[in-house]
Amino acid sequence: MVNILQSLSKTIHLSLILSIVLFLGLFFGGGDWAFDRLFWSWLFRYFHVAAGIMWIGLLWYFNFVQVPNMSKITDEQKPAITKVIAPSALFWFRWAALVTVITGLIVAYLNYLSNNSDNAQIIEYGKSHEGRKLVMLTVSSSSNLNNIGEIQRIHLKYTNPENKDKIDNNLPIIINLGYGVHGNEPSSSEAAMLTAYTMVASESNKIKKFRDKSIIFIDPTINPDGRDRHSQWANQYKSINLVSDENDAEHNESWPRGRTNHYWFDLNRDWLLGINPESENKLKWFHSWYPNVVTDFHEMGTNSTYFFEPMKPNASLKPLIPDENYSVLSPIFAKYYSKALDSIGSFYYTKESFDETYPGYGSSYPDVQGAIAILFEQGSSRGHLQETNYGTISFGFTIRNQYLSSIATVEAAVDNKNLLRDYQKRFFSSSVTEFSSDKTKAYEFGDLYDMNRNKAFIDKLILHNIKVYRNKEKFIVPVKQQQSRMVKNFFETYDKYVDSVFYDASAWSVSNLSLIHISEPTRQEAISYAVFCL
Repeated sequence: MVNILQSLSKTIHLSLILSIVLFLGLFFGGGDWAFDRLFWSWLFRYFHVAAGIMWIGLLWYFNFVQVPNMSKITDEQKPAITKVIAPSALFWFRWAALVTVITGLIVAYLNYLSNNSDNAQIIEYGKSHEGRKLVMLTVSSSSNLNNIGEIQRIHLKYTNPENKDKIDNNLPIIINLGYGVHGNEPSSSEAAMLTAYTMVASESNKIKKFRDKSIIFIDPTINPDGRDRHSQWANQYKSINLVSDENDAEHNESWPRGRTNHYWFDLNRDWLLGINPESENKLKWFHSWYPNVVTDFHEMGTNSTYFFEPMKPNASLKPLIPDENYSVLSPIFAKYYSKALDSIGSFYYTKESFDETYPGYGSSYPDVQGAIAILFEQGSSRGHLQETNYGTISFGFTIRNQYLSSIATVEAAVDNKNLLRDYQKRFFSSSVTEFSSDKTKAYEFGDLYDMNRNKAFIDKLILHNIKVYRNKEKFIVPVKQQQSRMVKNFFETYDKYVDSVFYDASAWSVSNLSLIHISEPTRQEAISYAVFCL
């Protein structure tokens, strides 16, 4: 052993042999042999440390040994330093420095990859009133994410009414899981995090199939300002020993509570109006993708159980949402939810409440865009633990129901992706013929004295991707276009319903709200359709 250590060459070779033996022992002994990211990270980290030791050691040699002692060496001995030792030391110094930097960058890159899954990407699509980020997590296979721009282009092609191309059944289905539009309904956002983790990290064949066959957009908190307000209240009044009494302060938020956003606006009524930045930015994102499936997770009264669609029938006399959405697609998805909730013994119901008459909900607006939008309502614990008429309900239980419904939604969408894509294509193809028998072919509007009013109204039309044209001092919106159903929602006043009792808003004519005077063009064929640009 002494002889080996007295030889530099033998010492280096022994070190390499011991390193290889250690490496083989760790990987073979642990049963984890694979040329994966862990292996390459370990290997380059080894070279990085070895080269770094050499680099720093030679640096110390130059600064603290050679240079300070050069003046003490006789002139006859200096050539041995400058012509033999120094060049060799500088050679190894330069290469050790280079190898240290390169291997360090490689290790940093591998660490970055390990912290950022190949199966997920995150974007910021806007900010709330209080400056909180609105984020969207995109989950799919690495091959889909690397080709996401082309997938988006092909997907959007099928939303063009003029497109006659045959549907590519290999194209991933587009799913948008939306959570937390009401800030004090917190189980949804917690379920979003569990769903994201499962979809990104799971290596089960089932989840791998989901990633291969779909692109899942997870919007974890649509209303971050309201959620933070509610979380602050619930955690502030939470007891060390959880209190389930319904009269406890934890379960009774004071005004303005966390349901609404910063300006106390209910964002689940804002999809049509698009007044707030949370809604405006979500709409811009939505029209850049037109998802096939959209979820809207909520909570309801503590003494309720769990609701999923189908809803009550649409109360409109002439619904703008195709009946196929309600009578065919919703029941298909409902079977998946029943199976998931039955597996854990959860109570649930359908059809007895809620409807999609108003087109400005998160569970109705996508229905007017060729998607199937699905509402979920979980009986709320309104805190961490609360007594109900049928026992105690915990926050964790509410999360579990929402989580299972999220997974079931993706499964249903993947299993029926060809049907969903065909439905959306037919939806948009019919948009240019849906109202062909109506007498009204276009709507004309314009305030001659208040261009700001005109601009505000046009901004709303453009936000919904509605085409607007200028005709001298007036503006024209033709019915025959991709967004024909939204045109009707904007300009028509619906005042006749199949029943006098229904869930929510009954009046939403945006043109009336904006005090815009509407008139039907007298000579439709004579109008010059120059595109209006702000």
